[in-house]
Amino acid sequence: MIEKDEAIELLEPHLPTIDQVVRDAWAGWMASNHASNWTKRGRANFMWEEINTKAKQAFASSEAIKPIPANNSCLYMLDKLAFRFKKLNDNGLTCNYPTQASLDFHSQSELPGIPEVARLEVGYLLNKLQTKIDEVIISYRESDSVEWSIKLSDHLNTSNVVPMEHNSEQTDEANTERKAKLVKVKAPAKEAKSSEERK
Repeated sequence: MIEKDEAIELLEPHLPTIDQVVRDAWAGWMASNHASNWTKRGRANFMWEEINTKAKQAFASSEAIKPIPANNSCLYMLDKLAFRFKKLNDNGLTCNYPTQASLDFHSQSELPGIPEVARLEVGYLLNKLQTKIDEVIISYRESDSVEWSIKLSDHLNTSNVVPMEHNSEQTDEANTERKAKLVKVKAPAKEAKSSEERK
């Protein structure tokens, strides 16, 4: 088992990329010719392929995260943990047919050819109309019990905000320009008034 705080510490530098991978895949689905007529299963397959294609590209140069094939799926190794991408149902659980492979994955039991690390799932939750992604959630399960979960939105709201540097010289120049414009605008009115007084 891996504790939530430890998992967050490992994952946090990569959360923006993970979130972007999922949302870019959804944008690809919505822009495709299939969004209006494919079944939910077809959509899930499309999303799985798109997400993993984009994730492999995104992490290709990463020294921390390494994708490895696993039972017709793909795991992304990160130190003491590994994660895979899945769709979530309304209960926040991944949509899996209960094959032996999925049962073994969630039970955290040993899997052939896979290092013994904590296995997590990155899931995307759609809104009620299934027109957009409401949330991306990382969860750790032991069998049917979700031990803990992380909402990426809780960690991304302020992490990507870069404060703008205050440039006093540019501000002074801008103020000077504004004052000059005001003078130019008022000048004709003053001149007109002087002409009236001369009459």
